[in-house]
Amino acid sequence: MIIIITGASHTGKTMLAQRLLEKYKYPYISIDHIKMGLIRSGNTNLTPLDDDKLTDYLWPVVSEIIKTAIENNQNLIVEGCYIPYDWRKSFESNYLKEIKFICLALSDNYIDHNFDVIKNKANIIETRLEDSCLSIDKLKIENKNFIDGFNNEKIIIIDSDYENTIKLFIKSYEQKIINKYLEFEKHSKLTKNTQNWTPKKHPKDIIQNKTNLIIQKIYQNTKIKYVKYVRNDINYKIKR
Repeated sequence: MIIIITGASHTGKTMLAQRLLEKYKYPYISIDHIKMGLIRSGNTNLTPLDDDKLTDYLWPVVSEIIKTAIENNQNLIVEGCYIPYDWRKSFESNYLKEIKFICLALSDNYIDHNFDVIKNKANIIETRLEDSCLSIDKLKIENKNFIDGFNNEKIIIIDSDYENTIKLFIKSYEQKIINKYLEFEKHSKLTKNTQNWTPKKHPKDIIQNKTNLIIQKIYQNTKIKYVKYVRNDINYKIKR
């Protein structure tokens, strides 16, 4: 599973990526890091201020990284603002079904009442470039552009309680992981080879009680040999 997280600056993209990494152990790539690596290495004459040009320059690279991860059955979080509004055109349907897209945005109401908090938390995950030019009006315009540009996509709009909004999203995503696992468990032909193999607990119970690595928790006390079978965003271990 590939998770693309985008949004205007100061919306908490990196924080959400970090939360998902900690919870599900998905690695993540920051498009900002790719950007700065290319700029600092002299591979481009673009600067961090060339937003539109950077999107055109970086997206072909990022989209191919995503395809490579999908082809290798790898989970990956891709986070950054340099995602074109028509990003889906870069992928065929077999790739798109493995991608979950999320756009974070702040409402005008949230910006008006929390502007100082937004600025103070700018460096909570990573150190940003100096942003003294950031203003309430500029932040509103940036967020409106993302909301309008990605109007046909999944947009999480933070209007009042940032932490609760993010927690609710992660909880809803967690339920989707459970459903995918149960669906796979129900229909997989591989279960024919696992008649003598009983999980210690039902995966749903394990995730609800203490999420993270489903398979690691289920089969931690078994002594049989396994081969690793990877599908979507869960690593299944199937009896050899």
